[in-house]
Amino acid sequence: MNKYMETTANLNVRERGDIIETVPKGTLLTVSGVVWHEVELEGGEYGLASGKYLQAYSGEVEAPIVVLPSTKEPPWLIVARKELGVKEITGDRDNPRVVEYHQTTTFKATDDDTPWCSSFVNWCIKQAGLKGTNSAAAISWMSWGVAVPLSQGKPGDIAVFSRTGGNHVGFHLSHDNASIKILGGNQSDEVNIATFSLERFRGLRRPA
Repeated sequence: MNKYMETTANLNVRERGDIIETVPKGTLLTVSGVVWHEVELEGGEYGLASGKYLQAYSGEVEAPIVVLPSTKEPPWLIVARKELGVKEITGDRDNPRVVEYHQTTTFKATDDDTPWCSSFVNWCIKQAGLKGTNSAAAISWMSWGVAVPLSQGKPGDIAVFSRTGGNHVGFHLSHDNASIKILGGNQSDEVNIATFSLERFRGLRRPA
């Protein structure tokens, strides 16, 4: 039965002896096995990894997550994947991680009720050593970096969407003719992966 494990060091995933991915330390993996674990890669591919650098994950995972950030992905997307599952706290308490996201914007909200999709993107970009928009407004990303045609979209590009009463922003993972898969914050009050209709799509941006 599959279970979640966490890497304790950078971990090579192999197929027939060849390294097909190198997973950063601290990544959650869906694995099965005892000594050599079968690791589920993004896109449905599988490889083998040594259990020497894996430990059981003791945190809560409420839903299946994308488990393996590709080394071909930009660093801010790898950072974002590690935040999957962060969510608002119901009631009077506020999730300190969401409040931390807010501190990368000039608005600097101190609660997890204030819309935080742009704060999340700013935080991930900053963690990767780049400068974001410093704005809590999702629409601010439409003037950041350079515009990219959706047909040339890559994982990690920043996608902006319209929503009732405002806008939304997150990281592009993939798309088809009708929708885009996005890793973002404040999606159903948490960091998760969700699908958005192209009817709401406003633009795609990439660092200049």
